[in-house]
Amino acid sequence: MPVNRYYSSTAVDTTLTGSINATATSITVASVSGFPTSYPYTLALDYDNASEELVNVTAASGTTLTIVRAQDGTTGVSHDAGAAVKHVISGRDLREPQEHIAASAGVHGVTGSVVGTTDTQTLTNKTLTTPTIASFANAAHTHADSAGGGPLSVSLNTQTGTAYTTVLADANKLLTLDSTGITVTIPAASGVAYPTGSQIHLYQSGTGQVTITGDTGVSVYSSNGLKTRAQYSVTTVIKVGVNSWVLIGDTQI
Repeated sequence: MPVNRYYSSTAVDTTLTGSINATATSITVASVSGFPTSYPYTLALDYDNASEELVNVTAASGTTLTIVRAQDGTTGVSHDAGAAVKHVISGRDLREPQEHIAASAGVHGVTGSVVGTTDTQTLTNKTLTTPTIASFANAAHTHADSAGGGPLSVSLNTQTGTAYTTVLADANKLLTLDSTGITVTIPAASGVAYPTGSQIHLYQSGTGQVTITGDTGVSVYSSNGLKTRAQYSVTTVIKVGVNSWVLIGDTQI
């Protein structure tokens, strides 16, 4: 993760006023004119010489600077009084932004992968606290968000004949059945692959009863018959197994 270092365009080149050994943790310089006043920042000791060493300045008291030695691949060595001291940037100042741009995890304080806005991604292990959902839609329901919470709507499919075999698009839909009598058949999974848990709602809007049955190999279970009871009865058939459905609602034998 990049470190927040500080920089100045007006720092004056200076010199050491005394020698230091390879492990000293402070230096005294002739001038700190123009040096950053926030920490850390980078100095080069013995600038542009074979013994050049980069140090981090972490604090200052007048012209005495607290330093961390041997930065960015350089080695802690001895430096003589009068050695050139210069405020610089180094390879890490250019390298770290590039690494940050290329990173897909552990950036901006985030542990793990960053959620993007352009790619399709699956959220896992996330806690959503009072989220605002602008819109929600799937094949069965639509949800339009509003200040008071949007309504959940169910699509309608009106049938007026005497026989109807459901299709995949009927999942979580209301079949309005306006007929003198109609048989609704639930097809086998080999023909229509409803997901388990799919619901098909049946509304007898006409005077004729609705009979619910399963195609060959399909079982429809009910504790009170497989017909709607009367005009305006509403029932729901729910897929509970590969070829097993249960009928609930206003039914009779």
